[in-house]
Amino acid sequence: MQYTITISDELVPGISAARAAYNAGLPPTENGLPVGYLDTDTAYVQYVMESAAGSYSRQYVYQPPGNVTAPVISTMTATQGTPITCTSGSWIGDPAPTYKYQWTRNGANIRNGINAEWTTLPADVGKTLRCIVTASNGIGSPRPIPSSNECVVS
Repeated sequence: MQYTITISDELVPGISAARAAYNAGLPPTENGLPVGYLDTDTAYVQYVMESAAGSYSRQYVYQPPGNVTAPVISTMTATQGTPITCTSGSWIGDPAPTYKYQWTRNGANIRNGINAEWTTLPADVGKTLRCIVTASNGIGSPRPIPSSNECVVS
């Protein structure tokens, strides 16, 4: 019989470092926790026990990106010709994610608005701009996350 123990660290929102999830029939624990060690630089570490009296082998379980805090635009108001920037927000994931940006004008994608920085154009005057960030890391790519604020161009 094979037992699997998954221990998570605080990189995963809503799961405490000491919490451990395990399948039914897990062998006894030490100090109330499954036998194993917390690997603090990885989102998930799995320890597989080959038998009730056997040894553990460590397996990494990679994690797709997950958004922790939304992207933010540098200013809430701008004039034509003003450069504005968008942060990526805060994300978790293993391996670390890379980011793609998309600026929108009144909800419609702006052609060539695919960088973290956008310089406002005459077409932006009187409109509301927002930035949308998508993270990916080869394991997965969650839904795009819009900025928590928007910029009105005058």
